[in-house]
Amino acid sequence: MVGLEADLNKEDECDNIGLGCALEHFSEVEDVMNMIDNLKNIYDTPQLEVDYDKLYSILKQYYEQPHLLDPHLDKILSKFIALIKDKESPTGLKHATFNYMYQIIRVRGYKVVVRHLPHEVSDLLTVLTFLEAQDPMDKETWRSRLVLLLWLSIVVIIPFHMSRLDGFAPDQPGTAESCKKLTVMERIFNMCKLYACSKDSCAEASAYLASKFLTRRSDVKEVYLGAFFNWACDLHSNLKDQDTIHYGVLAAVAAVLKHGKRDDLLPYTPKLLQWVTDQNYKHHSAMLVRKYGVKIVQRIGLTFLRPRVASFRYTQGSRSLAVTLGGVAAAGDTEPVAAPPDDDDQDIPQEVEEVVELLLCSLRDDDTVVRWSAAKGVGRIGARLPALAAADVCEIVLTLFAENERETAWHGGCMALAELARRGLLSPMQLSGAARCVVAALARDEARTAGGAGGRAARDAACHAAWAFARAYDAAALAPHATALANALIATACFDREINCRRAASAAYQENVGRHGMFPHGIDVLTTADFHSVGPRNNAYLVIAPQIASFPEYTRPLVDHVVDLKIEHWDYAIRELAAQALNKLTDKIPEYVATEVLPKLVTKTGSIDLNVRHGAILGIGEAILALSKTKLSDGKMADSLISEEIWQSVRELVGRLRVRQQFRGLGGELMRQACCRCIARLSQSIMNILK
Repeated sequence: MVGLEADLNKEDECDNIGLGCALEHFSEVEDVMNMIDNLKNIYDTPQLEVDYDKLYSILKQYYEQPHLLDPHLDKILSKFIALIKDKESPTGLKHATFNYMYQIIRVRGYKVVVRHLPHEVSDLLTVLTFLEAQDPMDKETWRSRLVLLLWLSIVVIIPFHMSRLDGFAPDQPGTAESCKKLTVMERIFNMCKLYACSKDSCAEASAYLASKFLTRRSDVKEVYLGAFFNWACDLHSNLKDQDTIHYGVLAAVAAVLKHGKRDDLLPYTPKLLQWVTDQNYKHHSAMLVRKYGVKIVQRIGLTFLRPRVASFRYTQGSRSLAVTLGGVAAAGDTEPVAAPPDDDDQDIPQEVEEVVELLLCSLRDDDTVVRWSAAKGVGRIGARLPALAAADVCEIVLTLFAENERETAWHGGCMALAELARRGLLSPMQLSGAARCVVAALARDEARTAGGAGGRAARDAACHAAWAFARAYDAAALAPHATALANALIATACFDREINCRRAASAAYQENVGRHGMFPHGIDVLTTADFHSVGPRNNAYLVIAPQIASFPEYTRPLVDHVVDLKIEHWDYAIRELAAQALNKLTDKIPEYVATEVLPKLVTKTGSIDLNVRHGAILGIGEAILALSKTKLSDGKMADSLISEEIWQSVRELVGRLRVRQQFRGLGGELMRQACCRCIARLSQSIMNILK
């Protein structure tokens, strides 16, 4: 919100992640204080830009540890406020001060910084006057307006009736001049409306201000809350061009619905729902419009349903690590409880069905932030529904995992499952279907296209769902699915293309081991495939995976994952690594590789898919080389298990490819390289393949 996130983008394929969270304190605080003191001397010189860049360079080091700034915030902000309130400070100096404040807000977060700003009664008119003096169309001073809007948001919650600040009573007889004056509440209300329609970050800052102002004491709620909703609905309903929709207005409505009291908002929710439905925001081209449309919809649904703790929800048993590792029960532990579905007679408004339908549709949205917001909405509303209605929502979410659904639907479905699971809304019976869907999502890996990321988002969200399962359910509920989840997570941690997915799978595996201890050899595997070791891709494929494969429960699943998914991966580099990994895994299960894997690879060499052929040829060479170096329990070499039929197919491989003219065309060079590498591996083997 307010565009204050770090803007450092990392390369997708980068495995080198720098050391994070290594700083111990804000060591440059004195430099920052000196730069603030020097503002008076440089605010109208070229040196200002140099110092501004230096301040940014200092503060950006603390994006991952912004709390280190907290002990110094009051001291830093007091210097800023002194410059702003000084009547002798020129306008240029004040704008420079606001720019510096913006950098502090950007790093620490506006919700924290706002609490440290002065908020006395006397500050209200000061800040409001500053804000009214700004030019909303000036592109150079938007940071000043943003800071003032955030500052005003903490000042407006003063516990006094704002009419005391007016100095006149416009509702009583008086002079014509006094009747033309605007009250303080009207002036603030006008600022909310003005900046809600802006096209920069001030729109979202205005939304935060509106949420604080319109939900304060009855002096504002009774007069301006309904007026604001009517203004927002009329503004967009009268627009002829949908591209001119002001997302800041939607953000403000969503923020007010979030912070307002249910009894105050309930009279306006039917009109707001009708407004959102008629505008059809879920099909708008702008991501922010769809995002705030989803937020409005879910908060309307929450307003219709009274807050409660669902009596039917699954209650996690022990959360003690001591119990997991075989200790005694922890104090306060409870047994899993699932109340009967007919224990709730709550009347559900008809509008809630429409809200749930809109949220479920948004789980397929093209943008992650929209799907994430919809998933949280599904979880929050599901927690307030009766048992049967909540079960229906869970079943509909499971339908998103159909083979013909796009990656976005799988991603949204995994996030929704995580939200439902961590609230205990998935019954143990539904957990079975959810676990199968998560395992399937972890194996979803398709070639990247212009419209998708090849399943990366779905796999990452599936790890989050597996993590949520561990936190929400006890060992008894997860026992039937523990083996499948363990194999899927460890295969992802070792062999996924993306570093974030490998690390997410490792974290989910760790959570499951710590919570219920049902994963085979959990502690030993976890210490091998920890968060840091699975980061480098080569290390995960060629070092971590063979170590884990030494445990019999994981050997065959890891080999199958490599052969079925990674050998024919769409990425050339992954196919090469997968073939090398097969070489490292073969000695753990030579009989299976010789009798089952090699025939499968030979069959794949006849595929019309270039990726499948290329990976299979590489795999054949690596597998045979490993078999030639592996001894069986009876002393024989593992290559003796290879049938004569397979040997004959390997000898004729190059000839078959030449007859099919697969050494020509666009894929010819790749086929020639693969065959050369396969021949090189066969030559290294100690057997005579020509006999």
